[in-house]
Amino acid sequence: MDSKKFIIGGLLGGVAHFFLGWVVWGMLIMGFMHDHSNPNAAIIFRNENEMKWWAMIAGNLAMGFLVCYVLTKANIKNAAGGAFTGAVVGMLHTLATGLIVYAQMMIFGLPAIAADVVASAVVLGIVGGIVGWYLGRGDKGS
Repeated sequence: MDSKKFIIGGLLGGVAHFFLGWVVWGMLIMGFMHDHSNPNAAIIFRNENEMKWWAMIAGNLAMGFLVCYVLTKANIKNAAGGAFTGAVVGMLHTLATGLIVYAQMMIFGLPAIAADVVASAVVLGIVGGIVGWYLGRGDKGS
């Protein structure tokens, strides 16, 4: 594994995930998610001014490195392969965690989980495309 490419690819993926997440979950589907959440669960969510930014940044970076790790291990070095693999990883990860949380807690309804799965597939598809493109840069035949 090329350490430099892994570090830069993970950072690129993390930054892309942060900004795409802000647009998708923070703006585009925020209202839908709230409308399909348990109103009693609203007290568990932090207000924007109470957000723990270090944790938000660390979580997004971890997701970028997860995508970079998967693509590196799968030897994917192009945007198309990265986008497809990222979308599958996003969909399966979010479906698994969403259903486990749904089974145990009354936070989100099934429509919110479905929207989250689709949003994750789109966001991680884009992140995977960016990381896959970066990993293939400079390689002959990529």
